[in-house]
Formats: sequence, structure tokens, C-alpha cells
Amino acid sequence: MKVVYIANTCEHVVRPLCDGLYSEYGDDFTFIETMELDKNRAGIGCLESRPYIFNAIGKEAEAKKLCTEADVVIFCGVPLDYISERIAQNKLTIYYSERMFKKGFYRYFNPITMKKVRKRFVKPSKNSNFHLLCASSFAALDFHRVGAFRNKMYKWGYQIAVYEKDIDALINEKPQDGLEFVWVGRLVALKHCDDAIRVIAKLKSAGYRPRMTVIGSGEEEEKLKALVKELGVEECINFKGTCKIDETRAQMDKANIFMFTSDFGEGWGATLNECMNSACACVANHAAGSTNFLIEDKVDGLVYKNGDVEALYQKVKYLVDHKEVRERIARNAYDKMINEWNPAKSYKRIVELIDSLLKTGDCTTYERGPCSKAVPVKQNWYKN
Repeated sequence: MKVVYIANTCEHVVRPLCDGLYSEYGDDFTFIETMELDKNRAGIGCLESRPYIFNAIGKEAEAKKLCTEADVVIFCGVPLDYISERIAQNKLTIYYSERMFKKGFYRYFNPITMKKVRKRFVKPSKNSNFHLLCASSFAALDFHRVGAFRNKMYKWGYQIAVYEKDIDALINEKPQDGLEFVWVGRLVALKHCDDAIRVIAKLKSAGYRPRMTVIGSGEEEEKLKALVKELGVEECINFKGTCKIDETRAQMDKANIFMFTSDFGEGWGATLNECMNSACACVANHAAGSTNFLIEDKVDGLVYKNGDVEALYQKVKYLVDHKEVRERIARNAYDKMINEWNPAKSYKRIVELIDSLLKTGDCTTYERGPCSKAVPVKQNWYKN
């Protein structure tokens, strides 16, 4: 069976899946890159070569031929002409996507947007062999609203590499006071590092001695440093800038708590995967794309309503004050990453999904987790 995955670049958030597909299909699996990866991202480990990567620059005709002749194509964010022929032939094609309308569904009613969406998704999805792999818990909502992929949507997200560790040692090596925090991400407005800083300030005012390492850089950096000074928490917060993956993961391993503060603009948020794998107790914004898929509230993480910094503070403080709860949640989070959202294992679900779709046009093998059916999740899904 010939399987093709085509996207702009083979980034680190999809490479574990591609490695798994290559181990399954061998040379019958090809990843087609349509662009060169930004060399500035070399520091986070995105540029390793792989034998299955085919770069389409200057070889577009060959790439289109590979797409047309494959038994199945998974595609993401590439021009429609790469897959238009196979769509016309109703050959199995799986679109891998975050949500379409991060900034609001009203954008669909722009005539240009509406025409594009109908041409690219609504009309093709009427074919029985065109399906959606959701890289956001809100993707199903957006596509359902426009009448695309109904009952043909499956959960996936971004599954990055996870590491199996001695969980007892990992937990025991974290500070016993529960006050070691990590925050990771680009320093941009939608990720709301400022909310995490305000929580650290409130903890200090309440008599605690919190310590937070901020990893990342971006346009908000100076503004955030000014906020730290304004709130008088310079001794509590360390800005480390952009770090390599190994250094970042080591810092996550040391942390007790991760505040995942991104809003609806966050398509997924792979730092949540990483911190759960590092046995951090995570307090996650309900608006981020990965939260609904990854977190079961009060079981393997805590959820708070977007914008409610007081709720974020109260939940963080509860974890600090209740060591047994914090460690139980951290263990459950680690277990979920190892056993359910581990790409080294769950790529086999993609293989089974492909087989089932080729044979029956549907897949109902899994009740939860990767490749289970994705249903529309309303933006106000979190009520507590």
C-alpha cells in the first residue's frame, strides 16, 4: 500500500507519526514537503533528515503524480491542485487540520472565504472517501458548521515524541513544596504569559515563595518583563529565552506545575503534551485546542475558563497546598501520554483507521483518544 503525507514542511510535531508510518510501510511511505523549513527553527530540532522525505520544490509534477497514484493521502495546508485529481477519482484522502475560524465564525461569511471553503472542503467532503483528522478539539465544530466532513471526523491533534521514565523517581525529584513552575511558548498575546505572571504575584502576596522559569521569546517579551518589575516578582521569575528541546524538557521534568494559558487562538499547544509527559500537574485554559482532547478535569489536569485569572490562581494554589492531589494528577497525566497519546504506539491507530476507511468507509474502533470519532465541541464547553 502506498501512503503519502503532504504538507509544507515535516516539522517536529508530525515527525513521530511519520516515523511510525515509515516503520509500517517502509519505502511505500513518502512525506512530500512543498517548502523549505525555516532555518531559524533549527535550534528546536526540526531539521533532521529522514529517508522518507521528498522535497517538491522544482519537482511539483512528480509530487502531484505521487499524490494521485497513492492508495491514501494525508494532506495539510497545501495547494488543492496537489490532490484535486484523486478527489475527482474519489480515492481515500484525509485532511489534517486545526480549526478554521480561530478568530470567530463570522469570518466564514466573507464572500471570498465562503467560496474558498466550499471549494476546498464542503464540495469535496460530499465524496465518501474524503475525511478529516482533527488537530484541534474545535476543528470538528468549525467544519460541521459549514457542512463539511459530517460523521467523517477523527481525533488526532499533534502527537510529539514522549519519553518513558521512572515515574516514581520523576515525581520524587521535583521540589516537595510544589512551587516550581514552568511556562513554555512564544511570547505573544494569544498565549497569555501575563496571566501566569499575575498568578505568581498573587502567590507571593499570599506568603508563598514561587519560582517560575519562562522559556520562549517573542514580541511581548519586553512588555512581560515590565509587568514582572511592576508586580515586584523579579526574584520569582527567570526568562531563559528560546531553548533547545532537551533543555526545555529537562526544565519541565523539574517543575511541579505548568500553567497552560493560551486562548482560542491556540490551534493545539504541544507544550501541554510535553508537560504532561514530564509529570507536571497542568492547569489548562479551556479555550486552547488541545485541552478538551488531553485533559479530563480533576483526573489528569485541571481546567479553568478562558480569561478567569482568579480561577487559574485558585486552582494553582489548590495544587500547591494539596501535594497528594498534585502528584496524583501528575501521575495520571504521565500515564495518559505514555499509553494513549504516545505516537510510537498510536500511529498504529492511523494504520487501522486507513485500513477501516479503505474497507468500509468508516472507523468505530476506538471510543476515546487518537482516531476516535471527533464531534463538535462548543467553545463554551467548560461550565465549572
